[in-house]
Amino acid sequence: MKTTIDNVTVITNNTPRATIGWHDLTKKEQKDFNYLKTNDEKLDAIFIRYRDNVYNLSEFMKVHNIKTLKGWDGYVSDSYFSGVVLKFVEDGIDYVIMGRYYS
Repeated sequence: MKTTIDNVTVITNNTPRATIGWHDLTKKEQKDFNYLKTNDEKLDAIFIRYRDNVYNLSEFMKVHNIKTLKGWDGYVSDSYFSGVVLKFVEDGIDYVIMGRYYS
């Protein structure tokens, strides 16, 4: 699905994806999150795989009154003109819908 609001296009397939925990990451992926120092930090972190990348959900900024990202819960920028958006499925954090945006 592709939507455009004020020259910002969001592309998503609206497929819910299961979030994963620290122990679901490969050793290489775990090294990418070396800022998580304690076992508690590692076990509390929630991750998602999307388009050959792994994101820590804490990396996402909450969408506050951003008209162009209406309907999405969070975003992380790749550049000034593009990034990744997420939407929580129902009220939990077990599943998210991911998309990418660009202008």
